[in-house]
Amino acid sequence: MLDTRYPFLSAYLKGEEARLVTSDHINRMSKVSSVQDILEIIKETDIGSYLDGVLVETFDDLDEHLWMYFGECLERVEWFKPVPADILKILK
Repeated sequence: MLDTRYPFLSAYLKGEEARLVTSDHINRMSKVSSVQDILEIIKETDIGSYLDGVLVETFDDLDEHLWMYFGECLERVEWFKPVPADILKILK
């Protein structure tokens, strides 16, 4: 029997790609030296939007908030449980 949850999850996750950090962002970030310059470069991405409202002054601040962002992304995926066993392994 076909299960509509998996295609829906795939489509949802695919939709999240609309504002990803691209190779162009990476190239531009490699040419700057401050965290604030990096945040300016990625401000139009999902991660940049997330970081817009938080205080980020150092690399350690940025690292901490990026892990929180990643955790929130995983929580959104967990909302779609039950999912295939392979995806559950990735989530854990």
